[in-house]
Amino acid sequence: MITETSVQKTKHPSFSFPAGTNGSLQYAEIIGNYNPDLQAPHTHDYFHMTFLLEGSMKHMVDFQDVNVIAPAVMLMTNEQLHQHTAFHDCHIIVVYFLPDLLLNEKDDLYEKAINVFSNPIISFDPSTIKKILPYLSLLKYQSDNEQDTRINRLLLQIILQVCDDAIEKSGQLYNYRKNKIYQDFNMALQKHIKVYHQVAFYADLMNVTAENLNMVIKQQTGKTPKQIIDQRLVTHAKGMLYWYDQTVREVAWALGFETDAYFNRFFKKHTGMTPKEYQRQNNFGKYSQTQSE
Repeated sequence: MITETSVQKTKHPSFSFPAGTNGSLQYAEIIGNYNPDLQAPHTHDYFHMTFLLEGSMKHMVDFQDVNVIAPAVMLMTNEQLHQHTAFHDCHIIVVYFLPDLLLNEKDDLYEKAINVFSNPIISFDPSTIKKILPYLSLLKYQSDNEQDTRINRLLLQIILQVCDDAIEKSGQLYNYRKNKIYQDFNMALQKHIKVYHQVAFYADLMNVTAENLNMVIKQQTGKTPKQIIDQRLVTHAKGMLYWYDQTVREVAWALGFETDAYFNRFFKKHTGMTPKEYQRQNNFGKYSQTQSE
C-alpha cells in the first residue's frame, strides 16, 4: 500500500514509495468506481503509470483537467501534481517505480522514460493493450516476489517502447521522439530549468547554435525553445504556489529568478495575475502579509 508522508509546509498529501517493500517497482490493480482516497490533489516521489483498461475517469495533471477514456495510460513523473476526481466502471493497473531504477541521465532507459513521460496521457488501441498486458503480468509477478532489477529494467524498457510506438501510431503528438536535439533539450530542461532560463545556455550545453536549436524545436513542436522554457517555469511556479505555504519570494528564488519583482512580472505576463493573487484565488491558507506583489 502507498503511504502518505508529511512534507514540510505542504497543503496536500505527498505519497512516498512504501518503505521496506521488495525492490524498486510496485504493481496495483483497481476495479470499480470513484475512490475517495484519491480525491485530493497529490504528488509522489516516484514515477507512476496508470493503465486504464476499461471505463473512464476524470484526471487533472499540471492544472489541466482531462476526461480519459479506456484504453489509455496516464503518466506522472516524481513530484508531478495530479488528481483523479472520478472513476466510472474502471479496470486500472498501476505500475510505480523509483527514479533509481533509471540509473542516471546517460542511461538509455532514463532517456526513453523522460521522452515517454513528457506525454501525460497516451491513448491506446485494442491491439496495443493486448500487446502490453503480458508484460504487465510479468511486472506483477516481479512485484509479488523477489525482484531482479535487471528484469524490472528490461520489462520497463519494453513497456515504454510500446507506449512510444503508440504515440507515433496514433499521431497524438509531433513525431519528435527520434529527433536527438529535441531529446537532449527535453532532458536538459528536466535537470536545469530551475536554475537556467536562457536558450543560449541549453544551446551551449548541447553544443549547437541557438539558431539551430530554435529552428529544430520550432519545426518539431510548433513552439520556440523560449516558449517551452517559459511554459514549464509557469507550471512549476503554479505547482509550488499551489502545493507549498511559501512566500512569493521563496518561490522566485527556488525557480532561479534573481528578484521576486521580476518573477511577479513574468508570472503575470503568462497567467494574467500575480503569484499572490493566484494563491488567494485558490484559497490555500493564510499567507504572510510580507509577501511581495
